[in-house]
Amino acid sequence: MMAKIKLTLAEDYPGIVDLCDRVTALGYDLSKYAYADNFDATIDNNPESIFEIQYDGDASSDFWGNDNRASWLSTYMGPRNSGLVAGSWGWNQPTQEFVDNYEQGDLRKDVTLFYDGCPDFEGVSYNPLWSRTGYNVRKFVVPMRIASEYNKSPANFVVYRYADVLLMKAEALNEQGLTTEALVPLNSVRARAGLPAISNKTQSELKDIIIHERRMEFAFEGHCWFDLIRIDGGDYALSFLHSIGVNNATKERLLFPIPQEEIDDNPLMKQNSGY
Repeated sequence: MMAKIKLTLAEDYPGIVDLCDRVTALGYDLSKYAYADNFDATIDNNPESIFEIQYDGDASSDFWGNDNRASWLSTYMGPRNSGLVAGSWGWNQPTQEFVDNYEQGDLRKDVTLFYDGCPDFEGVSYNPLWSRTGYNVRKFVVPMRIASEYNKSPANFVVYRYADVLLMKAEALNEQGLTTEALVPLNSVRARAGLPAISNKTQSELKDIIIHERRMEFAFEGHCWFDLIRIDGGDYALSFLHSIGVNNATKERLLFPIPQEEIDDNPLMKQNSGY
């Protein structure tokens, strides 16, 4: 967590590398872990997991209340009206722009997405008409045999995992100009995804590659927005948002306003620009 904070603040890159190495020293080895295991409802706290939110699918607690003990992700992501999973609201639908960013042979694609011609799910073929974009998120869906009702999903949600540590280390090394050294943790992540190793890149080129790798590795896991707004002081986010047609995006709206109550309680707190 401290490494991620320092990376967000764009400070102390040597310290980030040290913190990442301290995690590695605990015995993590990405080559021994399967990508899909991070999203398997039958596997809790898998060896790659550093911290995850625990669910047991006990429906005795109100699904909509503060004491809910079931994950909502399968219902939220499951293709609408498909019957593939309990609930199937299908609210988060991948775009063509995102899908086009997969490299040929990326093994993460079939774990992450439903698409026309993808592997069957529990013996059922995916119908692209279940989504307005022709795609749905697959990595969080839980089969009916495991969660027969929307409020019974026992799937944990992995917040931090080791691949994140490796890509943070790669980014921190590259920011110091240690481009060759940065390739080692980056290529460790790519190797598990079935992708060829990266080599012979400039610092600027490798920066873009690392950010791209983060986008594909952690797709729909809640990291992308924070990566976008931290890079280059928000300029990276604006460039990306404008490139996909969000032309009214401005730097002042990349952050929410700080509530006035908090500013009143702490005179040292300064309101975010634009509010």
